[in-house]
Amino acid sequence: MVLTHHDPMRTDDALDNIQARVRQAAGKKGIDPEKIFVAMEGMEISV
Repeated sequence: MVLTHHDPMRTDDALDNIQARVRQAAGKKGIDPEKIFVAMEGMEISV
């Protein structure tokens, strides 16, 4: 799962915090938290 955002004023620290919270919630539901990350400028994902 790739998390995206649209707030250009959101800091890297804020995004790291969001990713950590989502990963924690996912882990509690049996989802591999390492498969969840925040999209970054220039990131390429092969599917």
